[in-house]
Parts: sequence; C-alpha cells; structure tokens
Amino acid sequence: MLFPALLLVLLPACGALSLGAPVVLSKGTQPWGRWEHTDEQIAIHIYLGDEGEELGKDVNRALCCEVAEGFLCAYEDRSYDAFYDDDSGVWGGEDTAGETVAGPPLIFGRLAQVVESRYLVWDVEEREGRPALCIVLPKATAQQVRGMAEQGNDNAIFDETLHMSGEQILLPGLSVKLSMPTDGAKPGEA
Repeated sequence: MLFPALLLVLLPACGALSLGAPVVLSKGTQPWGRWEHTDEQIAIHIYLGDEGEELGKDVNRALCCEVAEGFLCAYEDRSYDAFYDDDSGVWGGEDTAGETVAGPPLIFGRLAQVVESRYLVWDVEEREGRPALCIVLPKATAQQVRGMAEQGNDNAIFDETLHMSGEQILLPGLSVKLSMPTDGAKPGEA
C-alpha cells in the first residue's frame, strides 16, 4: 500500500524532470556583459553603455549581428551614413561616401557548437539598467547534428578565436584553447 502512495508523490517530480527544462552548461558575468549556455541555446548580453545611459538611434541602426561559416560577429556598420544623411533627408550617393571606421567588432569568434544560424535573434535592450546587445542563438538538435563531424566541446560556446572589441577573451565555459596548435608545433612548445 505504501508503494502506490509513494508513486503518487514522486510522479509529479519525475514529470517535471522530463518536461525538457534547459540544462545550463555554463554561464558567467564579466564587466563587458554576461552569457548563458544551455543544452538548447546560447544567450549573450554585451553592455553598450553605462548604467542609465541611453543610446542614440544611430548606434542602434548601425549594429549588425550575424553568423556565417561557423563564426558569430556583431559589429557597427556605418556605411548607411555614407549614402543617406538623416539630418537633411537627402541621398548623397558617392559624394558623401567616406571611410568611417567604427572600430573592431563587439564580438567575433568561431562557435564551438553546432547552431541554427537562421534563427539568430538579436536586439538592443536594457539589461541591469544598461543598454545591451542581446544575442540568442538556438543550438542544433541531436537529430540535426547526426551524421555531421563533431564540432567542438560541449562545455564552451567559442574556441580560442573569441575577441571582444579587439581583445582576445579566454574564459572557462565561454572560450577554450585548441588541443593541438595550428602552427605545426607540438603541444607544449612555444
């Protein structure tokens, strides 16, 4: 008689475990933002300003984020201003085109995960009272990955190519070093 009662008590707990709640593989917070990596998706928030700061619409319009050839890149694209002047509302054509360097990408790195790049979602939102570029990238399912070569390590989002605003970032759970050097040297040689 105790077994059916125990079963009724444990059944809801077992059901909660099988509902498919995402498993957090790694997460962290840094001065530049935060990340969370689950078995279902990758979420990255990159702070764009200080607490209480508001960004101009030109910054929002200039931001771009894309995944191509296994790399994630978020950067400022100022080429829009080369052809259209918002102040005068005039198309300037090549007369106003110039080289406007917006600096290095906010984030650039090779993903160590197989992702669904066509479902990349990004926006500028307020996080922790600060403007932030919020990136969400779903991971490929086991069925989609089947038959593909293994791509990376399950406990990190990027490999060692990760750069934030031009600086290399090596953090456990976010980026990892390759196990074999790419320059032909043996492991352990400088």
